[in-house]
Amino acid sequence: MALQFRLRNGRIGRSIPVPSLESPDIRRYQSMTRAWGDEMNYLGKAWALGVLLILAFAIVGELLVAFDNYVFHRLGVDRNLTLSILWVLPLVAAFVAARYSRQHKLLAGLSYLLILPFVGAAAHFASGLFGATVDFKGLSGAKVVFGIDLAIGSLLIVTGTFVGVLLSRPK
Repeated sequence: MALQFRLRNGRIGRSIPVPSLESPDIRRYQSMTRAWGDEMNYLGKAWALGVLLILAFAIVGELLVAFDNYVFHRLGVDRNLTLSILWVLPLVAAFVAARYSRQHKLLAGLSYLLILPFVGAAAHFASGLFGATVDFKGLSGAKVVFGIDLAIGSLLIVTGTFVGVLLSRPK
């Protein structure tokens, strides 16, 4: 069996041999991709959920900082409690990634150590760029927020990763 294709000028190009679906090479390829696909889906979903939690932390955090205490008082919500709960999201993200990945649990959880400061600094820089009142403006402010997110986020992410690894071990 051969596959033909058309060139841009309209002519038919050379034939490319395509193995049949019954060949041993195809069966081996299909079993290999199935095994990799299962692993990546399992790790990918947990890791993607963690990335969404990190993005929610950065974006919602910047939005909550923009609101005054009066807005929280009118909603009947404590501002400090809301911001404290928001800081737990990186811990939960690392826990989920470490707990539900089949292999490389430490790598899956600790990978957020690099993502959190970059996303947090980018969100802070963008909110300052769009005119929001921020403590530290510009690139120097993004560097400060990067350092803060790296310091506090490291503690939270390492804690969440190790708890996730410990709870994922068979009894």
